[in-house]
Amino acid sequence: MGATLRWVAAVSVVAVLLVSAACGGEGAGKKQPLPEGAGAVVREEDLPKDLSAYQRAILGDGILTAAEYQRAALDVVRCHKEAGASIVGYPAHPGEPGPKEPWWSPRGQYMYVPVYNENDAAAEEKTNACEDEYFRYIGPIWANYIAPTPREMQEARDIVGRCLRDIGIDVPEHPATQDLGPLLAARRQEPEVARCARLGADHIGMMFFAG
Repeated sequence: MGATLRWVAAVSVVAVLLVSAACGGEGAGKKQPLPEGAGAVVREEDLPKDLSAYQRAILGDGILTAAEYQRAALDVVRCHKEAGASIVGYPAHPGEPGPKEPWWSPRGQYMYVPVYNENDAAAEEKTNACEDEYFRYIGPIWANYIAPTPREMQEARDIVGRCLRDIGIDVPEHPATQDLGPLLAARRQEPEVARCARLGADHIGMMFFAG
């Protein structure tokens, strides 16, 4: 039986794909990790005019806290369920099967996929309606907030570099993005290279490492 899939966890590119990475809620039933600090700073002038009342109520005070993000993530999942979708987890790494339940990434991002029946002609409309109401702007704001620091990224590059050298691929001792990015893009399908990339992703608590 086919299904229409759309991954709607927020995405932010900071040399890795945030996810979208990524416990509990209405999924696995474990307590989700919450980042330290007050939360993401939100400027009123950056908020779109068509922002839903739900998201404006959360973002209007200028701070998106971990608890507010958690509530929005669970509310958007509830919306999808009420619209007829089943909710599964997004794969922890590219090319791997996803878990049966949504999950929280080590950095505090909810990893979910709403799955609508392929015969549901309104699937895309339902997906957009739930995201627009609860998560369209909250998701990306949180993704940017939990992005790895430059130091964490360099640590991950060093780990990947050591792994690549161990399998006979010549890269610098402290590789830069330009040293790893093209190489990983060209050779990620090779199992050993993919394994090295996963080490970098795991170090920064994300599902994907691009260099």
